[in-house]
Amino acid sequence: FGLPLHRLRSQTVSTRYLSVEDGAFVASARQWAAFTLHLADGHSSQGDFPPREGYVRYGSLVQLVCTLTGITLPPMIIRKVAKQCALLDVDEPISQLHKCAFQFPGSPPGGGGTYLCLATEKVVQFQASPCPKEANRALLNDSSCWTIIGTESVEFSFSTSLACTLEPVTPVPLISTLELSGGGDVATLELHGENFHAGLKVWFGDVEAETMYRSPRSLVCVVPDVAAFCSDWRWLRAPITIPVSLVRSDGLFYPSAFSFTYTPEYSARPGHTGVPEPATDADALLESIHQEFTRTNFHLFIQT
Repeated sequence: FGLPLHRLRSQTVSTRYLSVEDGAFVASARQWAAFTLHLADGHSSQGDFPPREGYVRYGSLVQLVCTLTGITLPPMIIRKVAKQCALLDVDEPISQLHKCAFQFPGSPPGGGGTYLCLATEKVVQFQASPCPKEANRALLNDSSCWTIIGTESVEFSFSTSLACTLEPVTPVPLISTLELSGGGDVATLELHGENFHAGLKVWFGDVEAETMYRSPRSLVCVVPDVAAFCSDWRWLRAPITIPVSLVRSDGLFYPSAFSFTYTPEYSARPGHTGVPEPATDADALLESIHQEFTRTNFHLFIQT
């Protein structure tokens, strides 16, 4: 991801960022948009610009695509800028924080070319002048010089409850790791992450777990019994994977990429051919097996 920005040398003028508002490109001092910088194919028909593979160098035909709206600028030639001049013969790889300019293709020979420029909050075209002393340079104005910086895009998922949510959704609680402790009827799971608070509860699927708040980076919960998810746990043959999520006290639901899996030891269901039905006095033994099962056969998974 890249962010083209424009910073005038005047101390009284705010930095402006290339952005998209109401379906149009603007130079905004209030907000910015993330763009992907694609190598464009100069032989494609108008309106159809499939990206090409390769390294982006100065002198390449590129296209800026807004990652949020998908709106694109027409293909332009990216030029390196030095001393407010576009260098027309430089083909080194582009780099962050370099001054650059975007030239519209199709300029007549001998001319300075037309460049992407800003006028207050509007994005316009600027006609550059050829440098009188060097033919491989074009003179630009200050508003035609841009800087590309890297950006990071993060997405969060949440689901609102039927009740009215008055508190803001952010900061979103994030789970980074899970740590299982104990076994039997007292197995606990510690959630490590960030933005935790006392109003959060850990849920295993649709079962709420008893949750203890430790710190903004730690929650501890009691692992629900497998019987909460399967009434026939004694004859369970396949593992059961349950999603782990966080729910706020007002019902706001935060899913996570983590899940919890109960893995059974093999047991045959009574009544199957060739398998004797367990005696009534086997209940105590089965309960013992169940406790051993819950102690040793928890597995934690992160879904990718």
